[in-house]
Amino acid sequence: MIKRLFIVLAMVVAAVGLRAQWSAGLMVGYDYNSYNYAKGYGYDLRYGGRSGFAMSVPVQYTINDWFALRADLAYLQKGHKMHRTGYHAGPTENVRDHYLHLPVQAQFSFGTAKVRGYLGLGGYVGYWLHSHRSGVDIINMGPWGSVEDNSESHWYYYDECVDFLSERDQRFDAGLVASLGVGYRITPRIEARAETVLHYSVIDTASGSHGNLAPRYNSTFSFQVGCIYYFTAK
Repeated sequence: MIKRLFIVLAMVVAAVGLRAQWSAGLMVGYDYNSYNYAKGYGYDLRYGGRSGFAMSVPVQYTINDWFALRADLAYLQKGHKMHRTGYHAGPTENVRDHYLHLPVQAQFSFGTAKVRGYLGLGGYVGYWLHSHRSGVDIINMGPWGSVEDNSESHWYYYDECVDFLSERDQRFDAGLVASLGVGYRITPRIEARAETVLHYSVIDTASGSHGNLAPRYNSTFSFQVGCIYYFTAK
């Protein structure tokens, strides 16, 4: 009985292997990041999203006609902008964050041999590589050069790289990923693709050791085009 079970299992593995395909490619495009911020006492802060550059290297293992496993090495620019309203109106800030993501998805496809659509669902882990900010702020200077309220105001401009602080910044990232796209098989080995991808973070970018920072999360929507190369012809 056990011998027969192994024979059946070997036949299934061999059948899957005959249909399975490895492929890899390059996708580039545009992304837009939304910054979700729990205001708390920052009732006069207004946050908005920013666009950026996105690139990924997908590696895919196609098991059969409708199902594949896919992993990407993805670079995303996540950013946001901020301005203040009310009594403290005036200061603005633009932030550009750079992230490296590793999403893994189960991909379901449908269509003809030439044109196929696909839907991918999974999760990702990521790392915050670098951050840059620029903007304008105000400082109140007292008669001896000290910072005081109700004193003369001075505007200053800044354009700088941000030094990461472990007690303030959470550089690890993780969340959910979903993709929707279409592929066109140009040759038996080369496929052109266009896709949209959503990376939805569930990790607060503010470190938990810094109790004064309100929770803040990124969600990034990207549109990419590129080519996929199949190592065996279909």
